[in-house]
Amino acid sequence: MRVERFTLPWKGKPKARPKVGRGRAYMPKEYMEWKQAIAQDLQLNRVKPFHGRVEIALTFNKRSVDVVIRECEHVVRFGNADIDNLAGGIMDALENSGVLDNDRDVVSLYATFPTEDVE
Repeated sequence: MRVERFTLPWKGKPKARPKVGRGRAYMPKEYMEWKQAIAQDLQLNRVKPFHGRVEIALTFNKRSVDVVIRECEHVVRFGNADIDNLAGGIMDALENSGVLDNDRDVVSLYATFPTEDVE
């Protein structure tokens, strides 16, 4: 199983929400530039692409993110949903219901799909 470990410079950019203007949706310019800078850093450090299923561990520090990507053999499907969007929806619901004051208070999150197909 292939494993890659690397550190990315990180300037504290959360995933942006699309903006709407002139009848179309778009991502903010600053966010797109940040993503491009991360992509360039990965290319400079010669991080090879993964194809197929992976497990990812992220450790956020004040100035960097430690990343570990490991190939896995799990057979995973949950409709067309991405795991980060599923987790985000649950966290939003927990916040909206008052179970959490703010989902920013969550300092660790582990999310996984089952190892068998789910429809």
